[in-house]
Amino acid sequence: MVDTEHFQSAFMQQMLDHEPDKRNDGYQAPSARYRAYKNSVMLDLENLLNNRSRLDSSDAFEDDELLLSYGVTDFAHINISALSGREALRRKIQDAIRTNEPRLSDIRVALLDKQSDPNRLGFRIEARLHVYTDAEPVIISASFEPARKVFNFQSESR
Repeated sequence: MVDTEHFQSAFMQQMLDHEPDKRNDGYQAPSARYRAYKNSVMLDLENLLNNRSRLDSSDAFEDDELLLSYGVTDFAHINISALSGREALRRKIQDAIRTNEPRLSDIRVALLDKQSDPNRLGFRIEARLHVYTDAEPVIISASFEPARKVFNFQSESR
């Protein structure tokens, strides 16, 4: 059985208090907390990939430099219309997730071959979502819009 007492909300959600007049937050069922936990991972992952890091995630860094590594290493110089450029971006995404998202393990990022929209680059992220002592497989479809330089996400059931 999964211990759901300590699911952590997305970082920014923890900082916001939508009801400051209330001393305590209301009760939330374990299933709702679990869904909120999964959604917080998705939000944090989307924020991670939509930020740019100044440090290469393959560089060794100290704990006090961790915020500097947050995000995907700048890829403005990469030609993503070439296969080698798309592969370089795929590796950068995978490295950024491995470095900055401890709730996911066994992370594999793959390029999607067939695109429904030629103005988007598709990725499939497969990982194991840690829920305390358990880990559940998750699949996340991501697309990158080069014109806007934005990643969009959609979680899939497995």
